[in-house]
Amino acid sequence: DDCAWVGLDYRDLRAVSGGQLHLSATSEACAGATEGSCVAGCPSERPFRAGPFMGSIGEYGSGGQTYGRLSDGLTAVSFSSDLPTESVAGLLESLTPLNVHR
Repeated sequence: DDCAWVGLDYRDLRAVSGGQLHLSATSEACAGATEGSCVAGCPSERPFRAGPFMGSIGEYGSGGQTYGRLSDGLTAVSFSSDLPTESVAGLLESLTPLNVHR
């Protein structure tokens, strides 16, 4: 009810299909314990760091969907993409904390 969040969808306009990345950011308090976590049937996630953010990254499905969740202790970022894990990791290297002033 009192949680602000932002969702960003990126797509490679040159691609006929694919090339998508979805990011969702909110406060760590609003993210909840299960957001972005793997559900039954997903492979193990591995630790991942992007700037001040730490969390996990993983793949599921034969098409290699990449997903994960990161946090800097204040801001939680969930992501999913049809890009390869290495490409997503490179894109997320530029993450910086979300500064929200009320």
